[in-house]
Amino acid sequence: MKKIFLVILSIICCFALFGCNKEEQHDILNPYFTGKVLELNEKGYLVEVVDSGNGCFSVGEKVQVNVPSTKFSVDDKIIISFDGKVALSIPPQISSVTNISKQN
Repeated sequence: MKKIFLVILSIICCFALFGCNKEEQHDILNPYFTGKVLELNEKGYLVEVVDSGNGCFSVGEKVQVNVPSTKFSVDDKIIISFDGKVALSIPPQISSVTNISKQN
C-alpha cells in the first residue's frame, strides 16, 4: 500500500514540476539573441544585445530589428530568432525574423 502511494505521489510531483511549464519557447535552430528595446521606429526596433544567445552578436552591440510591430515597448527584453541574414550597416539590420518574444 505504501509503495502505491509513493508511486502516485511521485507522478503527481512530476506533473506539478514539468507539466505546468508555460515558458515561451524560442527558435534555437536559427541564430538568436536577447536584446533590450532602446527605441521604436518606423522600421521596427533598435535593440541592445544583452545576451548573445548562440553567439551571433556581441553583448552591448546595437541591432536594428526590422519587424513592423508595436507589440513591445522601450526597456522590454526580447528574444529574437532570425534566418542568419544580416545587412552589414551601422547598426546591423535584421529583416527575416523567424520568432520574436518577450523575455519573462
